[in-house]
Amino acid sequence: MDLIKIVYDLPGGSLEEAESLSVAMKREFLEETGFKIEIIKNIGIIDFMLPWDWKEFTDVHHICVYYSVKIIGGELIEPVQFEGQDSLGALWVSEQDVSEDNASPLVLKAFKWIKNQHLGIDVELYET
Repeated sequence: MDLIKIVYDLPGGSLEEAESLSVAMKREFLEETGFKIEIIKNIGIIDFMLPWDWKEFTDVHHICVYYSVKIIGGELIEPVQFEGQDSLGALWVSEQDVSEDNASPLVLKAFKWIKNQHLGIDVELYET
């Protein structure tokens, strides 16, 4: 998986100081898509370990919290760009649109969850 070529990813990011997971999800979703959301359900948590070449980092241990959400307002935007912003915009994709060559492990796992309603508990390990 060449992370430089990734096109599709899910809204999300890092927690800000004293920010809860649900507040962060709503903020990140709004910042990256323009949509206000209501969180319906916490689907589960899974982690990924993968190579990462950003600043002084060579690997990342990505802990992902998946939610089922409902759009309750807003409109699709092009996100503001800043250092660390990894979103160039949002669009809806089908399972046929994504592959290991163009989508993050988070997107691929989300499509698997849609099929079997199960995230698993073991780390998803990606190597160079």
